[in-house]
Amino acid sequence: MLLALDLDGTLRLNDQGLIPSERKALLKVRKKGHIPVLITGRNLWSLRKVIKEEDGFEYICYSSGAGIIPWPIGHILRQLYFEDQQQRAVKSILDLEHYDYFIQPQLPENHYHWPVFSSKAPPDYFRRMEKYKSWRLHSPPEKTSQFLIILKKHKDRLALMEKLKTMELPISMIQTTSPMDHRTPWLEIFPPQGNKGGALSFLCRSIDYPLDKTIALGNDWNDIDMLELAGNSWVVPGAPEELIKRFNITPKESLLSPLEFLVQGL
Repeated sequence: MLLALDLDGTLRLNDQGLIPSERKALLKVRKKGHIPVLITGRNLWSLRKVIKEEDGFEYICYSSGAGIIPWPIGHILRQLYFEDQQQRAVKSILDLEHYDYFIQPQLPENHYHWPVFSSKAPPDYFRRMEKYKSWRLHSPPEKTSQFLIILKKHKDRLALMEKLKTMELPISMIQTTSPMDHRTPWLEIFPPQGNKGGALSFLCRSIDYPLDKTIALGNDWNDIDMLELAGNSWVVPGAPEELIKRFNITPKESLLSPLEFLVQGL
């Protein structure tokens, strides 16, 4: 069985990374002959701060699946970036409507950024810019892997998504929430298939593994592509109500973490 796991809000972390019981559960998955895969929105630089070589994952899909690597070492299996025409089209729409966003270069260097913003940008925009100030580029990147738009209201995000849909651009849009204030709506724009479902599909084709034999575990809207694609999908308690209605939910009152609950049934 291939077990596709989100990280933040799904697996249990402390200041050092995965808590020992989560690491033990992952090693148990490997010992049973199953394949644990991490599919996270974090970039590789951020991910390496919390995930260790000994954590037991066989593959890691980072930046919402735009990049895929065997873990802890191995050749890069996937590394998406925009074609020049796609990049210009997205940027022109964002600039025309005066959105506040970051342009991030080709993977795995997408923790760097080129900021485009106004004085009326949301407070969360400046929080993120301050956090990543050491990684600010001196000029826009030649190759872009991702646009990160920080918005004021959820309705602003929906309006932008509708506008981009009408343009029929070959892009992938991912709704997420700020990891800093856990409130501000973000929209991430990736090249086609640059989402967690696209990563799961690509990985299964690469290793000749049937999609219907996969289990996915997530907690938020940015997991929906892989939840819709996996053969058996679960969300953790506290996930958005619509996701809870559509997918299996791990037990709310349990001494086991959601991961430990799933591993128990393998």
